[in-house]
This record gives sequence, C-alpha cells and structure tokens, in this order.
Amino acid sequence: MQIKQAIEQQFPGMEVLGSNYPVAPLKATLTSIITILQAAVVVMCVVGERLLPFLNNAAITQLFEQHKDKRLQIGLGAWFVGNLIKTQLSSTGALEVFFDGQLVFSKLQTGRTPVLPEIIKGIADIQGIARS
Repeated sequence: MQIKQAIEQQFPGMEVLGSNYPVAPLKATLTSIITILQAAVVVMCVVGERLLPFLNNAAITQLFEQHKDKRLQIGLGAWFVGNLIKTQLSSTGALEVFFDGQLVFSKLQTGRTPVLPEIIKGIADIQGIARS
C-alpha cells in the first residue's frame, strides 16, 4: 500500500492497480483436487455414518469404523493441512510491475523485492521514452 501511495504522489493522476499473478495450470489443478478431497473428508467426518450404506464399499466402511472416534481431529487436520498445501501451491512469489504495458520490475527475474526509487525511476524512464 505504501508503494501505491508513493507512486500516486510522484505521478499525480496515475492509477495504480494490483492483481494476482496467474498460477501454473498444474498447481491450479492440484489445488482444485485438494479442495475436493478436503470436502470429502469433512463430509465423511460429519455425516459419514449416514452415507456408508449408500457407498456400499467395505474398505471405506472399515476405515471409517477404525477412526470413528477421531473424526473431529481428522476433519480439522484435513482442513488445515489442505489449506496449508493449497496456499503453498497458489503462491507464485511474483511481484511484477508494469507501466503502460512495459515491464518496470520483475521479482521473478531478479529474485528480490524492488525498492521504491527503482520503481519510480523505471516509470519515469518509460514516460520519457513515451514522450520522445
């Protein structure tokens, strides 16, 4: 937020927009699969006894019966661990700064976070190019 305010001060009238960098398709798919598995585990923990007759699967019934007394811990564990994994999969580590369609700074390329003066200089340089 400080960077946004500083840029808007240096360049009055400029609108600063933030957006999420796209996640790789494989990671997005894995995130969706984990969400489905989380939901299945939580549903089984909450209403599993009523669903078992409809599933008609001996292995699932046996697994449920063995861990019936630990349903709360299993459900919470699936929820929290699943969310932790999904957060890691969704994190791109990107901080890409563009001005007028041109790259000003890329954390993906440099491996570091920018400092405000280099962002301001990059924008000013592009504006200078655009004015020539």
